[in-house]
Amino acid sequence: MPAINSNFSLKHYCSYIAMIVCALLATITAQAVEPQEEDETPLTLEDYVDGMEAFDGLFTLYQDPETGSLSMAIHQSQLNTEFLYYAFIEDGVADAFNQRGMPVTEYVIEIKQYFDRIDFVKKNTSFYIDEKSTLSNGGYANISDSVLASIYVEATSESGEIVLINADELFQTEKLAQITFNLDPDSPAYTQFDIGQLNLDKSSYTHIGVYPDNMNIRSAYVYTNEKPYVYGSAALADARANTINVQHSFVKMPDNDFEPRFDDQRVGFFTKQVSDLTSFELNPYRDLITRWHLVKKYPDKPISEPVEPIVWWIENTVPYEYREIMKAGVLAWNSAFEKSGFKNALVVKIQPDDATWSADDIRYNVIRYSNSPGIGWAFGPSYINPRTGQILGGDVMFEQSFISGYGFRGDVLANPDAFFDHVSLQDNRSLSKHPKHCRKCYQMQEMFDFGRIALTATNASVSEKRKIIEQMLMELMLHEVGHVLGLMHNMKASNLHSLKDALNPAVTKGITTSSVMDYTALLIAKPGELQGDFFTTAPGPYDDWAIQFGYDPNLVGDKRKQHLARSTERALMFGNDADDMRSPGIGIDPLVNIWDMTSDNIAYARYQMELANEIIPLLRNRIGKEGESWLKLRLAVERAIFHKARNASVVASYIGGIEVNRYNQGQSSNLAPYTPIDLKTQQRAMAVLAEHIFAPAAFSIPDDILQHIAIQRRGFDHYGTTEDPKLIEMIGGIQVETLERVMHPVVLARLTDTQMYGNKYSVNQMMTELTAAIFKQDIKNLVNPIRMNLQIAYTDMLIGSFKNTDYDNISKAVMFSQLKSIERIVEKGKTNDEATSPHREYLAYLITSSLDDD
Repeated sequence: MPAINSNFSLKHYCSYIAMIVCALLATITAQAVEPQEEDETPLTLEDYVDGMEAFDGLFTLYQDPETGSLSMAIHQSQLNTEFLYYAFIEDGVADAFNQRGMPVTEYVIEIKQYFDRIDFVKKNTSFYIDEKSTLSNGGYANISDSVLASIYVEATSESGEIVLINADELFQTEKLAQITFNLDPDSPAYTQFDIGQLNLDKSSYTHIGVYPDNMNIRSAYVYTNEKPYVYGSAALADARANTINVQHSFVKMPDNDFEPRFDDQRVGFFTKQVSDLTSFELNPYRDLITRWHLVKKYPDKPISEPVEPIVWWIENTVPYEYREIMKAGVLAWNSAFEKSGFKNALVVKIQPDDATWSADDIRYNVIRYSNSPGIGWAFGPSYINPRTGQILGGDVMFEQSFISGYGFRGDVLANPDAFFDHVSLQDNRSLSKHPKHCRKCYQMQEMFDFGRIALTATNASVSEKRKIIEQMLMELMLHEVGHVLGLMHNMKASNLHSLKDALNPAVTKGITTSSVMDYTALLIAKPGELQGDFFTTAPGPYDDWAIQFGYDPNLVGDKRKQHLARSTERALMFGNDADDMRSPGIGIDPLVNIWDMTSDNIAYARYQMELANEIIPLLRNRIGKEGESWLKLRLAVERAIFHKARNASVVASYIGGIEVNRYNQGQSSNLAPYTPIDLKTQQRAMAVLAEHIFAPAAFSIPDDILQHIAIQRRGFDHYGTTEDPKLIEMIGGIQVETLERVMHPVVLARLTDTQMYGNKYSVNQMMTELTAAIFKQDIKNLVNPIRMNLQIAYTDMLIGSFKNTDYDNISKAVMFSQLKSIERIVEKGKTNDEATSPHREYLAYLITSSLDDD
């Protein structure tokens, strides 16, 4: 730049500078516009994945060695193609209601390309249109599929036949499967565990398994909550950051000659519900039962081996001592399949320790074994095609914590005496939070634990102790395999034998119920009486009949109709979880229940409550050993008391009950679909409750027992609580729970409603007998503390029910009448006793003040 002189004015200088700036800008613009050689050709798929680890199979996956990010290659032949998608909880957070083995979702997914993006579409499989109908010309109107994920293409192969997408958007998010749920809006947030939000920066992959017919991706979803209100259980290292491991599975849609089989309400198979839009039936159901693809090798023979049997592998993680029982539990189902025309339908093999295949491969059905803290699951997840109902594969899983919850050790079968010295206590009342999941393992553990206590108290023989262990494991295995064969629960199956026959092993012969798919109760004999089978060890008559319905290749047309016509036989009756009465006011048939047993459940329950009363005084000298604390005695007493509560719930279900019979018009039957429980049976149920739950001496426990049920101390674990056994509170809870069942607004309304078609037990008669059971025996006597609590609780419930709009008018009138009756009882029962007198004065005050308020 020239020096400024007098002949070079400021105006000329600025023009010169502007000229230079323009030249520079032009050069920069030219360089920016000029295409760079490296940008002329976009990266191909081959370039993009160079250096990544490849996983070949159903799809090809590539993982970045530096970031762990996953990419998914999709061939043109896989576009506009349906696959099956499944998600399971591999390892969960029980505090957030995510537990190992829980199914999350399953559906048909179609992969589509829309210009530069790939869509993953969840297909609606709930409807059917007959292709022969003219309605099929209009297609499926107003039925929506769902685009769950749209991912832009990252690269295309040199051939143009394969596209690459970022798979993290599928397997590190909740786009394909919703894993967590919102808090309960009806409860304060500070009372609930909140797992927080999904943190993508902390999430990762724990397993990538790609096989010819399926692909399994396990993702560790990390959820963070910086300031949790509730810190959760000891299973959580820190409530601020927790991991849920989820398995995503893509499975190739099968192409075979599998023939769908349709559901019938009289037999219990899992189904895929489909509505027929071209049907003119009132119930246009086309529900598909879930079953395996079994084909006879020799179709003309009555019994033939299948072309491909259902092969089960016992995983090499299963302890040696349980393998033979598990194997026997699978193979026992072959007897049912023989009645359907198949020989050796199920085969069991042992996975070698040096096996190179993985249990994730859908071609292998595996009995698996795992470990987690607490009382774990035993369950049977399976892969099902919603289009046909075909079961493509399945596993049966046991948890070591479930087995160890029983106190099992490796030598348990060789030395059952050592095992019987163990006592556990598992309260299962919270399990209703997962109504769709099998909880038989928990129910069996509770029943089994009482059985172990009872046998210990009665000095049972070693052979009896070994027998209960083996039979318990066998029935549990049969049950879980039954699920994977397609069978749902049959809660009506425990009514097979009379009480007398159920105690006779020569009659039961290993079959205590008509189906292993029930939650069967344990029948322990009283001291000195004949002990029968403890649990079922073979498929029952219902199981044989149900398997034939699902698998007999010749069961079509009239033969199917004749087969189903047998549904009214007592041994073949069916009722599932939707009908059972474990919760008050839900089911209506007392024969469809858990904790029940024999054809006379009231007699069974009374027998078991009497047994509990007999063994409690024996426990101090039979439970535990020298040098130990008194914890085992404490737990044993609690278990015996809770055993009475379980049986009380069975008895209470008969009040206001209706026996339901699943049969169709045209079947030969002397039964009606709805038959109210007869008057004498309902009164007998009330009498049993009066004697064993409400009577002054219903929970009479010797003083020397109560003085010795001490806790096991551990550091400061009991800080903030008192350690004394609160028996009055525990017993009061059992009594109130029983009252809530018989006084439920739905039950009381049903008592009145069923009088229209046969019920003779009125609300007034039932409530009058209930009031008498709670007050009559001590009108002229002193009232013990347990009865005081019971009488106050009952009076409070009457007052609350009388004012509750959930109750019908007839029930309210009866409530009012019972309050007046109690008022008279209290007036007649005045006494100078320092405890009873204020108690009755308080009852009078409760009633007077509540009626005066109205």
